[in-house]
Amino acid sequence: MKSILYSCVFLAICLTNSCDKEEPRWQKYHWGEATATKNGIFWEGEPRCVINKPYSQGIDIIFDVYNEKNFHREDLFFFKIKNGTGNYSITPTTPHNVDSLSGASYGTLIDDGTSGDSYDLIAGIIENKLTIDRKNGDEIWGTFQAAFVKDKTYLPEDPTAPDTVIFTNGKFHTKLLKE
Repeated sequence: MKSILYSCVFLAICLTNSCDKEEPRWQKYHWGEATATKNGIFWEGEPRCVINKPYSQGIDIIFDVYNEKNFHREDLFFFKIKNGTGNYSITPTTPHNVDSLSGASYGTLIDDGTSGDSYDLIAGIIENKLTIDRKNGDEIWGTFQAAFVKDKTYLPEDPTAPDTVIFTNGKFHTKLLKE
């Protein structure tokens, strides 16, 4: 009888330890904080910073947004940023063009990963730029601002989504993550 009781206690301890709440997935891949004003409203993203792939053309800084149920909803993506302090103009290019231009894109997601609306960088509204103000080892502090217009070539689109998305007063603190 004692062996059954000990077995039950052991099983209960094992089950209790294995049921610890798993951390949300973005905490495994993100580090730091990012805030901005998006179309006049406070916005917050989860930053991650990695070496640009596949051509190692600087660093990529991605700000992901998750809803209260941990579903991925937005991506603000700055790519091919030089890995040093300075002001970097953001231009219409792609992450895969082998050039020395830094770029950005913005998009929404639905159903935790299905592409929603896609936005292209637009010039003339504000100066599209990212600034790395300070670096300390792999840690990076900076600011950003960028304007985007909805790409209507892909359907279906969300008719309630704004035609233009403007990020201002952006600030971030992140670090280059080792893959």
